[in-house]
Amino acid sequence: MSRIRRAARPAAIVLLAAALPPAIPASAPAAEASTPLVRIAELAAGKPVRTPDYRRFERLFGQALSPDGRWLAWTISRQDGTGAVHLRDLEAAADPAGDDAAAAGPDGGGESEGGSGADGSPAGTSVFPEGSRPAFSPDGRWFMVIEGVSDDERERLRERNRPVPSVLVLRELATGETERLEDVISADFSDDGAFLLLRRRGGTGVVVRDLEAGTHTTFAGVTTAQWSDEGSLLAMVVEPGTDADRSLQVFDPATGRIRPLDSGGDGYAGLTWREDAFDLAVMRRRAFEQGEDDTHVVHVWRGLDGEVEHLAWDHLDESVGLDDVRVVTWGGLRWSPDGTRLVFGTDPWEQRPARLADGDEDDAADGDGDGDGTDGLWVARRRRTS
Repeated sequence: MSRIRRAARPAAIVLLAAALPPAIPASAPAAEASTPLVRIAELAAGKPVRTPDYRRFERLFGQALSPDGRWLAWTISRQDGTGAVHLRDLEAAADPAGDDAAAAGPDGGGESEGGSGADGSPAGTSVFPEGSRPAFSPDGRWFMVIEGVSDDERERLRERNRPVPSVLVLRELATGETERLEDVISADFSDDGAFLLLRRRGGTGVVVRDLEAGTHTTFAGVTTAQWSDEGSLLAMVVEPGTDADRSLQVFDPATGRIRPLDSGGDGYAGLTWREDAFDLAVMRRRAFEQGEDDTHVVHVWRGLDGEVEHLAWDHLDESVGLDDVRVVTWGGLRWSPDGTRLVFGTDPWEQRPARLADGDEDDAADGDGDGDGTDGLWVARRRRTS
């Protein structure tokens, strides 16, 4: 059995991020003719900015480049609560007279080919009104964007207790073939680009779309779902309604196989795949009596693409002897690059469970905090710092 070591406790953990402005494409799109920007010359001349002018100010952000470098997407938002996502074919823009193979289909965004379109957009550019979250598939074959409504329209719909439209626009870039999927609020491509995870409005559940076949597989009661960092395995926390039915599963859409990993727990948190691997970690909640603090057991599954190894680390186990703290979710789970360590957070007990104070043999732990625990996994823990 390997010894589980407690890492030295840092005085504080600080993450610094530079506040940098978003990059602007070398050939930024022209503003729409219907909402011209205030001319810089007017501002330089000291002309006051009127409220209608201010509402037309635009902000460029969310730039994304396709893996092959041919397609550029960016988002524009305006002060009046409107906006759009632009998708530009850089090859078509470089050769306006050329044949644009990815002309928009009848259900796609507005397309401008071979010169500026009616909306003032450059050649080879599609505009998706009120679009957000543009993304390319990792293999560069697909593009998606979610279309909604303006801020004013959203407010009007909510005042009338009506649903706010949310439409996923999915386009195959090589052909321009476009499909619109209603009531999709978010979507994520698998790492291999072969599948798309969809979350629809209302209820708990997810849909997995096979992008090549165009078929869908639906799972109900899914509260958390996450693609593996490699390939296309989908980890899911399923909560149909009762604690007994709660489970952790992995779905392989390429084979249609569902692998049950765990079930019947008090809840799961911190679902985390290891980078460039098929190793999965999660915290399984351990609840006590009402009003008492809970804690978590760390579970790990290695090699979910083949022969699976399951490891568990319970700080209340006698072999670990770490009952002065509880495992909490505030720090999540973080893998070490080599996959031999996990980092998570701990806090002192505020409402210590009575069974631990009474020395219950099943839950109380003895020892000085070091000991043999999970074979093959070393654990480092972090205390919350003020």
